[in-house]
Amino acid sequence: MQIFSDADRLTLLNLGQKSNPWESTAAKRQCVVCETTFAGSEVNIHPAARGQHRLGCPRCQSHPRLWVRVGNPLLDAEIWEDWESAIDFAQSKADSVRALPLWAAILAGSNIPSRHGPQVSSDLICGSGW
Repeated sequence: MQIFSDADRLTLLNLGQKSNPWESTAAKRQCVVCETTFAGSEVNIHPAARGQHRLGCPRCQSHPRLWVRVGNPLLDAEIWEDWESAIDFAQSKADSVRALPLWAAILAGSNIPSRHGPQVSSDLICGSGW
């Protein structure tokens, strides 16, 4: 595994997540797939084709578009936008994800599960190729 300086790591993080810039490698994000909270210094960076790099969640290897800033989306408009973007991306990749967590389904406007209504699994499975 290649070791990156903080400056290089910050550059790669910002290239991989342009709509949600990182202030530092100590900044935190939460993965909407596995619900892990992690710092930029913990993000997995793998070499990819043509000198590029692939970023992955330290726990499930999910795509950076599935990471949101830590905080309450109901109290912070920027965090709400992060969640909307992540949910839209997850729904566009629905063939790779069996189910969104309950809270993501509710934010996306799905029905709240009941004994007789549709059920949303809380099991999260990250598909390959993200």
